[in-house]
Amino acid sequence: MANGQKPYLLQFVPCVSAVWDLAINAWVLAHPLHTVTLPPGARFPFLVDEIWLYTQLTDAIGTYNLSVQLRMPQTQAILVRSHPALRSFPTNRMDVVEEAFQLTKVPFRRPGEYEFHLLANQVEIGSPARLLVR
Repeated sequence: MANGQKPYLLQFVPCVSAVWDLAINAWVLAHPLHTVTLPPGARFPFLVDEIWLYTQLTDAIGTYNLSVQLRMPQTQAILVRSHPALRSFPTNRMDVVEEAFQLTKVPFRRPGEYEFHLLANQVEIGSPARLLVR
C-alpha cells in the first residue's frame, strides 16, 4: 500500500473527545488526558465508554492504513483497537495530516500505566502515549 517513507508522528494526544468543527475547519479536542480516576464506588476492572486519540503526522510518502491499540506495557497485551483509517499523504512531505481515532468500551483491568500505540500498515510508529489509571 505505501510506496515510500513511513509517517513521522508529531503529536499523539489521548482526550475525552475530538470533533471536526466545520465552522473553523479544524479538530477541537476536549479534556486531554494524562490520568483517569475511577468515580467513587467504581472498581476494577473498569470500562470507559470512549477515549479519542488525536494525531498529527508528516514526512510520509504514499497511502497508509492507520490504527491505534491500547496495550498494557508490562505484557504488551492488546486491550482494544481502533477501526483503521486509510490515509493518503500529500506530495509535499512538510504538510501535516491530522487524524482522530475513537476507541469505545475501553477496558482497564487494574490501576497502573497503559499505553496507546499508533500503527501505520501494522508497523508501530512514534512513541506511545501513556495514560495513568487509578
